[in-house]
Amino acid sequence: MRKILPILFLGYVFFSYFVSADENKTDSMEDMRSSLIQTAHKAMRKWDATDVLIGVIRADTGEKVAAIEKIFSPATLDGYRYEPGSAIKPFIVSAYLDARSSKEKGAYITVSEDVLRFKGRNDAMQAQLHIDRVLLANSHKAAAALALETDGKTLYEAFLSYGLIRNDANATKLQKRYSHDIVRKALANGYGISVTPMRMLRAYAIFANGGYLPRAHREKSRRVMRKETAKSVSDMLVKRWRHFGVGRDLARVRIGVQTAKSRKIYKGRYVRNIDQAAYGFVVTPDGDAFAVGVMLIDPKKGRASEDRVIELFADTIRVLLKSE
Repeated sequence: MRKILPILFLGYVFFSYFVSADENKTDSMEDMRSSLIQTAHKAMRKWDATDVLIGVIRADTGEKVAAIEKIFSPATLDGYRYEPGSAIKPFIVSAYLDARSSKEKGAYITVSEDVLRFKGRNDAMQAQLHIDRVLLANSHKAAAALALETDGKTLYEAFLSYGLIRNDANATKLQKRYSHDIVRKALANGYGISVTPMRMLRAYAIFANGGYLPRAHREKSRRVMRKETAKSVSDMLVKRWRHFGVGRDLARVRIGVQTAKSRKIYKGRYVRNIDQAAYGFVVTPDGDAFAVGVMLIDPKKGRASEDRVIELFADTIRVLLKSE
């Protein structure tokens, strides 16, 4: 009996430790959710938005860390379908870079006459554009030029591997559509493709996960993007974040972001309001990586729309880091 008592005592100590750790984790998650709800309500009031969507997942596992939409059902992350707008551009760049060997990869791309006639914001009328311009200047023309330089089958297979589209009964028809130049030009700017916020979150996690798509359930992580491609595009997204000049208190972490205007699709039709979105990632000094996405649904106040959603994106990361 004397020999058994110390063993029972140690067992009790270890059990108490793990129960306590689990309770602390639960409390931390509840605190974070409460803080994010407050953040969402603050943004709604400030920008007179109909709703706010906030999603955070772990980059390696795809585990949902937070899902906030007003006072909100996490299912909305999977059920809300929309055209992602410029949020698709990092994947256009990735597909282009992945399809080329290191010898073929140049910093500049040639822009065709057809693309030069393509109207877009932040676009200089020049026959050559730097690849960085696709994201740093959010260039519509540069994105369209890259999409036209990438054949339809390659672009389709890249989007499929990134988890942006599904391999279903319409796959063959969809692959044929991607072969048309006019379709790829539209795709380059996020039109003609329907996604959910959760799909976008999982796809953006690839950039913080070294080219691996987050594993789901008991699946193994699988590489869907070259490591050097993921690094190059994530560096562009980091530069894009720094371009906004916000979040100096967040300098100790690596953050990348892309902003977009998106259109909701409901029962096969567009909803009139335009939503503002920001998707990206954050990597802590300890190496913990998260994909973060926020959306302002139909904001009616504020002229600088990108600044509105970037402020919400930064506030979300602050809450996330505080809970870690």
